Amino acid sequence: ALRNLKENGVSLEGKRVALLGSGGAAKALFHAFLNEGKVASLSVFYGKKEELVGVLENYSPALTLSEIENHINEFDVICNATPLGMHPNIEKSAVPKELLNPNLTVFDIVYNPLETQLLRDAKTAGCKTVSGIGMLIYQAVESFKLWFPNSEPSPAVIANLIRDLGNN
Repeated sequence: ALRNLKENGVSLEGKRVALLGSGGAAKALFHAFLNEGKVASLSVFYGKKEELVGVLENYSPALTLSEIENHINEFDVICNATPLGMHPNIEKSAVPKELLNPNLTVFDIVYNPLETQLLRDAKTAGCKTVSGIGMLIYQAVESFKLWFPNSEPSPAVIANLIRDLGNN
């Protein structure tokens, strides 16, 4: 995720970040953003209370997704790690479009579809946007290196493989 953001010209250092979601991907992002991203602040907005286990359940502030509208102006970056907008529910969005403004960067880790409703709404609002496909590609690169330690595929090769798989 951090490499994907960096490749898209986004640094989290010193930024106020809203992380939407509380599942496994959100937990990984939580640790990455705090430990490597050097964020100024990180707020978690969850959809299902029962998913707030481990470090997230003790983290403050942890708010429900419906509370994002009361806090949207407190953030520089919104990261969607919920399944909202994922195929087959592609018309859904984690953030109502009327809340988005040009001061925000919106990162949606969903990659199917490549451009979610949230990203379309964010583009219309003038936000900087980053899709989840880069995160998938860089995750595949790292996995490949674990399986084949003497080889490192380029992200372009992985992107082509993913594209080819999607066409079949």
